[in-house]
Amino acid sequence: MEQLDYHRILNNVADKAITKRAKAKIMASRPLTNKKRIEHLLEEVREAVQILKISSSVPIHSLDEMSGYLEQINKGLFLRPDQLTIVLSFLDHCRKLKRFMQDKEFTAPLITTYAWSINDLGELEQ
Repeated sequence: MEQLDYHRILNNVADKAITKRAKAKIMASRPLTNKKRIEHLLEEVREAVQILKISSSVPIHSLDEMSGYLEQINKGLFLRPDQLTIVLSFLDHCRKLKRFMQDKEFTAPLITTYAWSINDLGELEQ
């Protein structure tokens, strides 16, 4: 891995990550050897590039704070109003992402499948 300068590449990619969780996941990654998995991930990247060519404004919300809020709820603790506002914003972005992906099924079938797997929680928002 030294010959590949792998750690320098990881650091460069991690510098582009927005959240601490994403940075940690990038830094913990190791080269893949399973050809099918590599091809699948490359197809996801190809689809993502096609989506960005169609529209550079993809409604994606950070999951960083959500993990902490879920832990808090699972402990039986209440969320403060400002935290609830962030959760509502996240749910709104989930709905917008599903709507955004409606006409991308032909261009990005894998990513569209992921978007459609997001549960509709409109009732919770109310």
